[in-house]
Amino acid sequence: MMLNLRKMIFLCIKFKFNSTDKKMKDNNIIAMDKFNDKEAFVLKNPIELKYKRYGDTIIGTDGFFVDSLRYEKVPSHHSQAFAGRQFQIKLENGDIVKCAGDWWDQITEKTIEILGSNIIATTAGTIEDLKRCYVFCGYYGIRNKIKEFRESYKDKIYGYWEYSKILGCSVPEHLLKKEMEKKS
Repeated sequence: MMLNLRKMIFLCIKFKFNSTDKKMKDNNIIAMDKFNDKEAFVLKNPIELKYKRYGDTIIGTDGFFVDSLRYEKVPSHHSQAFAGRQFQIKLENGDIVKCAGDWWDQITEKTIEILGSNIIATTAGTIEDLKRCYVFCGYYGIRNKIKEFRESYKDKIYGYWEYSKILGCSVPEHLLKKEMEKKS
């Protein structure tokens, strides 16, 4: 069964490393959401990663958004990648990689060799996805392009619960109040 990985909470991975400038133009930032000590992108369009396999590494890219998986067979059912979740990744060449507890989220030496060492963690979601489930997906990104993309947003930075409420999601009022008090 093919899964839409963008919708999986444990796995938000995808690879397309061309035209990062086009990505910035085509995928406007609708809002920035502050949570903990980080910020999350609320995007106009979903991130649609294209995958390529390099031996024991699978790299997914969409412009400057990245994800990377490393294959390692662990001989114990007590320690499995993504809690043993089974899923499939369709590669750009049409091949299917079946994953069942042995593909781990990791920036590998091969990832660094191909993309460079300037990779950072980032989070993003679309309004449509966030309305269904207010959970942002974790990605990696090319530092300077993510920074440039972030700097293109000049509007308000929303609190986590504040933006959730704007989208019409159920929000515990005491958490929203606490968040607003911190802003004051």
